Amino acid sequence: MNMELLNTGLHIGKIVITSPAIQGVVSSLITTLFVRRGENIKAIEAFKAREFEKVANELLNEGKLSYVELYKCRNFLKVAKQADEMIADLRYDDTESEQSSGNKDKFSFDWLMRFFDAVGNISNDDLQRLWGKVLANEIARPKSCALRTLDMVRNMPPEEAKTFSLLCRYVMQSGDSYYIDSAGFFCEEDGHQECREYIQKLKLSYEEHIVPLLEAGALSIDHDLAIYISKDNNLEFHNDKLCGVVMSYDDKPILFQREAYFLTYSGKELFHVIHDVAEYEADEEYALLCLQEIKKQNPKFYVGAFSRLDENDLSADLLKED
Repeated sequence: MNMELLNTGLHIGKIVITSPAIQGVVSSLITTLFVRRGENIKAIEAFKAREFEKVANELLNEGKLSYVELYKCRNFLKVAKQADEMIADLRYDDTESEQSSGNKDKFSFDWLMRFFDAVGNISNDDLQRLWGKVLANEIARPKSCALRTLDMVRNMPPEEAKTFSLLCRYVMQSGDSYYIDSAGFFCEEDGHQECREYIQKLKLSYEEHIVPLLEAGALSIDHDLAIYISKDNNLEFHNDKLCGVVMSYDDKPILFQREAYFLTYSGKELFHVIHDVAEYEADEEYALLCLQEIKKQNPKFYVGAFSRLDENDLSADLLKED
């Protein structure tokens, strides 16, 4: 009967799913929810004929399916459809692509059940799209999204999820650290006028957008980016478009400090979920403004900015004065 159910979840509610990977997880879930209850071949064939409402009503009347399970199944399938539309366009290298073909055995069914429990109560379109990204990314890269990250996303209202997705455009990476430069979120008295004006144009603010993500656990309360820099040890950071560097020609280490909003472990996992979807685009302008500000405030250091998109001239310092 498991083979009979292979296409069952693919047509529930007239939702067609084409990705074999998404088909696999949907089939596994539907099998668990229905086959273990001894549904007959007639019900299975009705599912395959897309007569979901008819079969669902029969199962409800027979006490084999609760209204809560029906509601969760519908929401899960909508999220699975979102994942189906994204998974082919995920950004991952050839090694990950080869590994993804065998991830059916690696995929955690316990994770899927926790995922199902979380998305089953989500009917908001924006949140369903975010959960679709989570599912697509986990299928492509098993164990890339921890259970605690699922819990963090589960507790995010739509506004916070939308804010996090937007702020991901301003994330910079330095080694294993991911952060958003805080200059644009400072008060007027603290300076950083150009950075602040840029963030204000986006209608973002510390109180309304950073604080909720701190409380949600996506951002860390530690705001201090500090490192001793010498000629043997510099600071490099980047996004998809821009690479920044802070260097010193002095033998003696000099302390470099900058305030920033660091992503937590779960925040980093969620960032990769959003980053790896084709629609993501890093913001180059804000990163460049922040680097210009760093250069002004730190005359003891060499501060440079380089485009990662210009393959013809990787050595052109964008901060160099004419």
